[in-house]
Amino acid sequence: MKPDISLDLIDAWKDRQSARRIWQDLESCGNTCYFLSWGWIENWLFSLPEHARPAMAVVRRGDAELGAFFLGSARIRRHCVINSRGLHFNATGIPSYDRVWIVNNWLLCRQRGAFRLNDLLKCLPESWEELSLPGLDVREFPGNEALKDAYLPYRVIIDRDTLSPYVDLAMVRARGGDYLPLLSPGARYQIRRARRLFEQSAPVQVEVARDLPGAVELFDQLVSLHEQNWTRKGKAGAFALDFHYRLHRRLIERRFPHGEIQLLKIASGGTVLAYLYNFVYRKQVYFYQSAIKYRQDNRLKPGFIAHAEAIAHNAAEGNDVYDFAGEGELYKKRLATHHKRLVWVRFQKPHIKFRIENKLKQKKQKIRSLMARLSARIVAGDAAQQDRAQQLVED
Repeated sequence: MKPDISLDLIDAWKDRQSARRIWQDLESCGNTCYFLSWGWIENWLFSLPEHARPAMAVVRRGDAELGAFFLGSARIRRHCVINSRGLHFNATGIPSYDRVWIVNNWLLCRQRGAFRLNDLLKCLPESWEELSLPGLDVREFPGNEALKDAYLPYRVIIDRDTLSPYVDLAMVRARGGDYLPLLSPGARYQIRRARRLFEQSAPVQVEVARDLPGAVELFDQLVSLHEQNWTRKGKAGAFALDFHYRLHRRLIERRFPHGEIQLLKIASGGTVLAYLYNFVYRKQVYFYQSAIKYRQDNRLKPGFIAHAEAIAHNAAEGNDVYDFAGEGELYKKRLATHHKRLVWVRFQKPHIKFRIENKLKQKKQKIRSLMARLSARIVAGDAAQQDRAQQLVED
C-alpha cells in the first residue's frame, strides 16, 4: 500500500532560510535532545565540506510538515567483500566526519506517531540498500517494535546495544545538593578519600567560563591536555583531526551566547585536576568531552572529582539531568543514578549478498563458540591432570 506521506529532499546549504524555518518550527513541538537542536545541526552541517553534506529530508502529508532529519549518502563497506549503497540518518556515512558522536538520535516530529516507520522507509530514495541509524534512544525511537520483531520487509540488525548512564539532578537537590549518598559505598569512599588528599594543599574549586573569551581559553586548554593524554597512549584524540577542532570552536563561538555551552576547570589551588566540556539544552546537561590530569597515585581520582563537582554545580543551577551521553564505560556507571539504552541499527533490503553475509557470520560465530568450548575443556583437563599429579605426590 502506498504511504500517505511523502519525503522532500532540500539542499539546506543553498536554502538556509527554509531549512532553518522548518527545523526550528519542528524543534519547538517536542522534547528533543541537543544533538537535534538547530544550534548543533546548523554548526555540524556548515562545518562539513561540500562533498560530505547530507540533504535535509522533510516528511510531509499534503502541505503539512510532519518531521525532518538529515540523510547522508555514502557506500558501506565491510569485510572487504560487502559494498552496498548506504543511507545514513543524521550522519554523513564517512567515518572521519561521523566521529562527532551524536546520541539520542532520531528525527524531529510534530507529533509522536504522526506516521509509521515502515511508511517512512518506503519514501526513501529507491536506490538505497542499507539504512544506518546511529545512537538511537529506544525510549524515543518510534520503531521500537522493529528491534524485537522482524515484521518489516527489511532485516533489522543491531550493531551495538549499550547502556548510557545519567544522573537525576532532582535527586541531588532533594538531598540538599549532596550527590555522594546516591552512589555505591565504594564510589563514595573513593571520591571522599581523593578529595581529602587533594584538599591537603587547597580546596577543590570549579571555575566556570562566564564569557566567550573565557570559554575559548578553557576549551583550548582542554584540547591541549586531552591530546597530550592520547598521544602518550599512541592514539589520536577527539580533536586530532582539524575538522573536529574547527567544528567545536565554531560551535562555542556561536552557541555560547545562547547558554548552550558549559566549560569547567576543576582545580585544587593552582593544580588543575580536569577540564570538562558540556552542552546545556532545556535543562539537560550533556557531558561531551574531558581532559584529565592523571596522577601516579591511584588513590587520587581527578576524573571522579571533576564529575562530582560538575554534577553538584548543575544541580544547584536548576538543571534536571546530567547525561554522560555515550556508552557506559565503568566510571560512568559508577557515577550515575540511572541509565537508558542506546542502539545502533541498520535496516537492510532483502538482497542475496546480505543473506550470504549473514550465513557466513553465523558460521563464524559457531566456530568461535566451538573453539571456546574446546579451550575450556582443555583447561579443565589440564587442571584435572594437575590435581591427580598433586594427589600422587601427597600419597
